[in-house]
Amino acid sequence: MALRARMLAAMNTPSSPTPNFSEPDSASADSFRSRVCRLLPCPLLQEYGLPILIALAITSIGMVLFYTGVGSVAPVASGSVVRLTMYPIHPVFNPNADSDPGTPGPGMPGAPLDQDQVIVLGQVQVKNISKAPLDIFDLSAQLTLPQEQQSSLGASPTDIDRLFQGFPDLASVRMQPLLRHQVIPPGQTAEGLVVFNYPITQQQWKLRRKFQITVSFDKGSSLVLHAH
Repeated sequence: MALRARMLAAMNTPSSPTPNFSEPDSASADSFRSRVCRLLPCPLLQEYGLPILIALAITSIGMVLFYTGVGSVAPVASGSVVRLTMYPIHPVFNPNADSDPGTPGPGMPGAPLDQDQVIVLGQVQVKNISKAPLDIFDLSAQLTLPQEQQSSLGASPTDIDRLFQGFPDLASVRMQPLLRHQVIPPGQTAEGLVVFNYPITQQQWKLRRKFQITVSFDKGSSLVLHAH
């Protein structure tokens, strides 16, 4: 103990160096300031430092929310394609076309009479999973082929009736169509027929990469249904 006391006394003599707890010297401060000024001009940092830091923080939080999906739009509907039927139509020469130009040709209205067509009929279910009524705004479908993409709008109820009148062998898939402006109450499911046509051959249809039906609503995100 006596030896330890003598050592402590020797360490605390007036000649012992005093620890320096003062602020960093000016050289260190200047070095730190130069590193900060590489990112922002010093006058700008001095005048707008706090608002800039707040803006950076808000931007960082927004990016985190975006990539984690917190800010994504919640779906308003779910659904499925219960059944998908493809019906090929080949052009047929009508000897009475010149004498009776008003006679409708095969296939859907507006399609070329001398071109192959594929009629696609889908039985679709759409369930409203939101808390508000859903108003169907439009029906469309996109066909992805090896070399291109083709889009088609859903046929109207009048055109669907004409299709079944012209092709009675499609009677087995006939049902009430899914309608534009049809309202689906919360928690309820609507089921109906949608019809699309494409100016392609049956062989081209078989080579398709993807086929999807889009149901868009007056409000909320659209529902995309993938079919095979």
